[in-house]
Amino acid sequence: MAWDLHDRVAVGKIAALEGVRVLLVEDDEDTREVLTLGLELQGAEVRAVGSAEAALRAVEEFSPHVILSDIGLPDEDGLSMIRKLRRLPAARGRIPAAAVTAFTLGDDGQEPIRAGFQRHFRKPVETRALFEAVAELARLGTVERRARRRHDEDADSQAV
Repeated sequence: MAWDLHDRVAVGKIAALEGVRVLLVEDDEDTREVLTLGLELQGAEVRAVGSAEAALRAVEEFSPHVILSDIGLPDEDGLSMIRKLRRLPAARGRIPAAAVTAFTLGDDGQEPIRAGFQRHFRKPVETRALFEAVAELARLGTVERRARRRHDEDADSQAV
């Protein structure tokens, strides 16, 4: 089903993308343009970049609330990018992120989640579902670092 990007999409109970800063990482110019337009029409402030390197710079400059990233990028893949992001200090390393990919992943499809993304979508993805996920991630605020959780779980299991 196709959605008209000029019609506001009800995300949750309110238009939850109003004022949300989204860093869009997509190497395909047409897809980047369409997603930027759609997110902006929903009220988001979007910084769109075409590579992982540009995304890591934009995290410093733009301070996004949410990252929406393709996995197949030209300089390095989105999985490597999110791993680098999760190693950044303070809040910059804890920005919620969603991965979008056209590739069939070799494992159970959970590789993006294990790498540090909170949501994963396979292309083609319904625009409404993508916008709702961005709104949900924005409400989430920051995410816990995976390495810390593993450390905490190890400490919990030793205490038993």
